[in-house]
Amino acid sequence: LPAIGVWLCSPVLSMIDTASVGLLAGTAQQAALNPAVSVTDYGALLVAFMYTATTNLVAGAVEIDSSDVAGGGDQPRTKRTLVTALRLALLVGVVFGAVLGSAAPTLLRMLIGNSSLDPTVYQSALRYVQIRSLGMPAAVVIGTAQSACLGMKDVKSPLYVLAAAAGINLLGDMLLVRNASPWLGGAAGAAWATVFSQYGALLMFLRWLTVKRKKLSDTPNLDGHVMEPMDMIKDTSKDVGKNIKITFGNAYERGTVLRKKLFSSNQPNVVEVTKSKDNKDALAKGLLSGSHKPLSILNPLRLARSKS
Repeated sequence: LPAIGVWLCSPVLSMIDTASVGLLAGTAQQAALNPAVSVTDYGALLVAFMYTATTNLVAGAVEIDSSDVAGGGDQPRTKRTLVTALRLALLVGVVFGAVLGSAAPTLLRMLIGNSSLDPTVYQSALRYVQIRSLGMPAAVVIGTAQSACLGMKDVKSPLYVLAAAAGINLLGDMLLVRNASPWLGGAAGAAWATVFSQYGALLMFLRWLTVKRKKLSDTPNLDGHVMEPMDMIKDTSKDVGKNIKITFGNAYERGTVLRKKLFSSNQPNVVEVTKSKDNKDALAKGLLSGSHKPLSILNPLRLARSKS
């Protein structure tokens, strides 16, 4: 379920806009959202090639880095592929946003129909699309980053971004939709809330990629001086079945032997399983820490320099 966050982000934000406008702004503003949301959401599918390509490229880079012993686990190809994809996504988002904003009047007339244009509905829908086009750079970068997480088998990060964007959008709708200004309230207010949520989620995602994560090697393990409870059970139960006699019947004997075998056979794998699970869940977190700052990741001037 978390893996579909890359495809649900924009529709969820649009759904929040529709519900908020319908409850707080009236029927005319809600009627404007139907064609406006169709233009923005369906138009955004034109840049979906970035998401598919990023997932494939990052997954391939992760596979190469995992088999490269000389790399020392630093994942240079994965980092380089991720940063290049994010910078390219910013350029694609800027171009797509400019095209969407300039083509909004034509697209809305094609959807609504020239003979049935209502001035209030049309102007509200036009403002919504033009404001939403300002957030397309952030939307494309977020979608690309979420796709990169899927390529790294990190399915939780896209869900975190979706939840953050939805929360900011809902709060912005509650504050702006009631406004009487045509450019700050109604459908326009919902569009501004969506744009703010997209850029807010983008900043949080960049912070997520560059924050330094705590390594499992820094914590006490089986090789350290701190003894885990399961380790004490393992040590005390080692070879017990060979040295003691069971005097409480066959049922108790079988249960005790089975318990000892379960502890002794599964215990060596507890730390490994936990470590594997934690690394998988937090693979995207802190991936670029130490090498990039949040805003330097999206510097398009370094797009050509990132190739090596």
